[in-house]
Amino acid sequence: MHDLESPDADPVAILWIHVRELLNEHGDPSPRELDRLAASFDLRLPSSTVQDWLDNGTVPAWERFEVLLRTLNAEKDRKWRRLHDEALTARNLRRREERRRGIAAVRPDAVATTERTPSPEPVARPVVTQAVTQAVVETRTTGGRRRRRVSLAVAACSVACVAAAAVWPTLGREAHPGPVISRRCAYVTREPAGVYPSPSAGPVFVKYKTAGERVEVLDRAHPPGWLVVKTPKDRPGFQYMQESVLSVPGPCPSTVAGAGP
Repeated sequence: MHDLESPDADPVAILWIHVRELLNEHGDPSPRELDRLAASFDLRLPSSTVQDWLDNGTVPAWERFEVLLRTLNAEKDRKWRRLHDEALTARNLRRREERRRGIAAVRPDAVATTERTPSPEPVARPVVTQAVTQAVVETRTTGGRRRRRVSLAVAACSVACVAAAAVWPTLGREAHPGPVISRRCAYVTREPAGVYPSPSAGPVFVKYKTAGERVEVLDRAHPPGWLVVKTPKDRPGFQYMQESVLSVPGPCPSTVAGAGP
C-alpha cells in the first residue's frame, strides 16, 4: 500500500491509486463498459487503451486522460491536473535516467557512424603487361600475320578495358554533383506534445512526444501555429504538431546508425 503523504511516494502510483478510487465510486466499471459510456458522450476511449493504463500504470497524454475524467464526470476537479503533471514529470525523469544509463554503458568504439573512409582510386593491375607480353610471344611463335593482328587487337582491347575500368568511377563527379538534401529538425520543449492527423487539437491524436525528443520538420504547407512533422511509421508518413511545443526548426544533426528523429 502506498503512503500518499510520503515524500518518496511514486507520483505515477499515486495517480492511479486516485483513479482506482474514482472508478470504485462509479461501481468499478470494466474497460469495455467505460468504452461504451464514453461513446454515449460522443467521446472515444478504447477499452484496450484503458486496460493498458490499468495494467501497466501508463501515464497518457493529458488529452486522453481528460477523456477518462469527462466520461466519469470528474473533469472539474482541479486535483487531476496536478496529479497528472506530477506523474508525467516523474515518468519523463525516469526515462531520461534510463536513457543516460544506456548511453553510458555503450563503449565509444562500439558506435557505428555513417561516415565512411573514402576508398582509394583503383590501381591498374599487371593484366595490361601480361596481355602485351602474351601478344608478343604469340607473334614470335606463329610468325603469321593474321595471328599477329589478332593478338595485337586483343592486347589493345585489354589495355582499353582496364583504362576504362580505372577512369569510369570518376566520370561525371564534377559535372553532375549529387542532389543536396537539407533536413530540418526541432525539439519538443514542453508537454503535452501531441502528434495530430490534422491541424486540430481534438481529443484524438496519433501519438505523443516527450520533452527533449527530436522530430523532423517537413517543408509542407501548414496553417499558422502548426508544423508538419515526419512520421515514417504512420500513414501517410507525416502528421501535425503545434508550433508552441517545438523549438525553432534548424538543420538536423549528423545521424548515428540506428538513430532517427
